[in-house]
Amino acid sequence: MPSISLRNEIRLVLQAFYVVGLIFSFANGFAYSPRHLTDRLYLAGWIALGSCLCAASWSSTVRQRYSSSRQTVVFIIFVISTTVGMATWLDLTLGGSLINNDFTQDYLAGYALRHDINIYGPALRATSIKLFNFEAENYHPPFNALLFVPLSYLRYRAAFVVWSVVSLVGFGVLVVYALHSCSLARYPWLPLSFLLLLWKPFTSSIWLGQLSIFLALLIVLGFACLQRRHEKVAGFLFGCATLVKFFPGLLLLYVLTERRWSCAISWLATVTAGLALSVAVAGSEN
Repeated sequence: MPSISLRNEIRLVLQAFYVVGLIFSFANGFAYSPRHLTDRLYLAGWIALGSCLCAASWSSTVRQRYSSSRQTVVFIIFVISTTVGMATWLDLTLGGSLINNDFTQDYLAGYALRHDINIYGPALRATSIKLFNFEAENYHPPFNALLFVPLSYLRYRAAFVVWSVVSLVGFGVLVVYALHSCSLARYPWLPLSFLLLLWKPFTSSIWLGQLSIFLALLIVLGFACLQRRHEKVAGFLFGCATLVKFFPGLLLLYVLTERRWSCAISWLATVTAGLALSVAVAGSEN
C-alpha cells in the first residue's frame, strides 16, 4: 500500500472524527440541545479545534515526517490522556451509579418486566421507590426493557458498573474501527485516539448510562456492511438500532432511495420481529 502523506492523514482523521462525532452526538442528543454554558463552550471549542485541524491539513509547514521530538510529544499525550481519561471514566461510573439517569429507567423496566410489573405508570413508580428510595419513570420503549433484563439480576450499582465497562469496550471498538476503515489504526493516530476518553459525548454517555455508544456502533457497522454488499446484515443492524431509538429508522429513506431492497426487507423484518417479541414478553398493555 502506498504511503499516505501527513496532509491526507489529517484529512482522513477529520473525516472519520466528524462522521463518527455526528452520529454519536445525534445518538447522545447532546450537541443539538446545548442547555448550559459549559455545553456551549464545549461546542465552541469543538468548532475551533476542527477549524485549526482543517487549517493545519492545508498548511505547507506540516509536510515533513515525524521527528523524534514529535514522537515524544505523542507519547506524553498518550500517557496523560490515558491516565486522566481512565480516572475520569471511573469517577463518572461511580458517580453515575448514584443518580437518576437513563440507565435507571432501563434497569427499572427490566426489573419490573422480570417481576411481572407494568413497565409504565404508577406501579413502576412504586417499584422505583422500593428499589432506589426515589421516584423514577420509564420513557423508553419496551424493547429496552428486554435488553436490560439480564442486568436487572445484579444489584443496581454493580449493574451500572458492568454497563459502563461494556460501554467503554464498545467505544474502543467504534474508534478503532473508524481508524482502521481509513487505514489509520497505527502510530500516531491510535495512541492519540485515547484523547477521546475525554470527549464530552463519551463522558456524558458514561455518566448517564446511555445506549448512545451502541447505537453509533450499530449504525457505523451497518453502513460498513452496506458498502460490502452484506445488505441483510446491514438491515438487521439498522433494525436493532431502530428498536432502541426511532431516529435510525429515518435512514430507511436512504436505503430505499439507493434501491437496497434486501437491506430494507431485512430491516423491516427485524423491527417487526422485535416489536412482536416485545408484545409477547412485555404484554400488549406495555
